[in-house]
Amino acid sequence: MPKPFMECNNHYGVQQPCCCQFALTRLMHSKLTWSMHSQKMSNAQMSKDVSFSHLDFVIWNLRRRRLGMLEKVNLRKKVLSWREGQSEEEIKRKSLKIKERLFSLPLFEKSKVIMFYVSFGSEVRTEDAIKETINRSKRVVVPKTLLKEKRLLLSELRDYEKELEKGTFGILEPKEEYLREVSPQMLDLIIVPGVVFDEKGYRIGYGGGFYDRFLLEVDKVSSIGLAFELQVVGEIPRQKHDRKVNLVITERRVIYS
Repeated sequence: MPKPFMECNNHYGVQQPCCCQFALTRLMHSKLTWSMHSQKMSNAQMSKDVSFSHLDFVIWNLRRRRLGMLEKVNLRKKVLSWREGQSEEEIKRKSLKIKERLFSLPLFEKSKVIMFYVSFGSEVRTEDAIKETINRSKRVVVPKTLLKEKRLLLSELRDYEKELEKGTFGILEPKEEYLREVSPQMLDLIIVPGVVFDEKGYRIGYGGGFYDRFLLEVDKVSSIGLAFELQVVGEIPRQKHDRKVNLVITERRVIYS
């Protein structure tokens, strides 16, 4: 049995307290056979392989979720440090390649109303992509974050230089006088930001849940995540509320989920 309070490296390479310690205290008197790492056990496996009370199971499941959240925090922190470690020249060069891959997709070509995030910090740059999309006579929609309502308001953007100003979290958002609200159901395509993506299309954002809630609302609209290759991992720990994108585009490849 793994010792409590030891440290282990998970498959993301992030050092953290061993996941067994969270389940060990309450389950130590059960008939659990520690034949596999508890983090990798599904609920179905636990129900089949272990004879213990419903309360034990509920507590174990809560702690498993807590572990997933801790992993997300560690993974977000680590990948952000990698992303922010790139030079401005690297970010611009890679962003250009990502834009070229995006524009070459038939899905993008046929879309008439496209929602973009407005990039900030070390994110994949979207300014040039937005401007070029407008020049192609497509309708571009960008989000305005409504903190109190915990949702994104969509507004059509016609002039990048003129109609945006710094808003929530320092991100460029539409000025009040240029708000042209667009229904999410009008969208043909959504370009999604993120800190981490996996090869199944799941993502880790900044922790506010704005895009998870939004993607749930428009689950029939195609979505594409933009990321540098260093932001992509094999698999992300996920929960019921997490939403996936249909594709992830990096400077090296297009990942179909």
